Amino acid sequence: MEFEKIERNGEACIVLPLHIYEKLAEDAEMLEDIRAFDGAIARNEPALPLEVWDALESSVSKGMVALRKWRGMSQMQLASATGIKQSLISDIENGKKHGSITTMKAIAQALDVPLDILA
Repeated sequence: MEFEKIERNGEACIVLPLHIYEKLAEDAEMLEDIRAFDGAIARNEPALPLEVWDALESSVSKGMVALRKWRGMSQMQLASATGIKQSLISDIENGKKHGSITTMKAIAQALDVPLDILA
C-alpha cells in the first residue's frame, strides 16, 4: 500500500492516495451494512427486498404501499386484517392523513414488520 506516516500537531497520521481512502471508506460502509444485516437476522427481523427499503426511505406512505403489495395484500385485505377503514388506509398511503400510533401499530402487525419501519 502506498502511504506515508507523518506527525502533525504531535499526533501520528497517515497520508494515502485518494483512491485508497475511497476504497477503504467504501469497504467500511459495506461492513456496516453487513453488520446491520447480521443484526437484523439475529433479531429475526424480516428481510425486505431492496425496492421496499427504497420506498420506505422515500416516505412512510410509499413504504406502506410497497410493503402491502409485497405481502400480496389489497387495501381491503389490509383493512380487514387491521379493523381499519379502507378509506383511511388509502388516505395514509396517499399522504393525505397520518395514522395514529394505534393505527400504525395495527398496520405494522398486519404487514408483519416492526412499528419503527413505518415511523
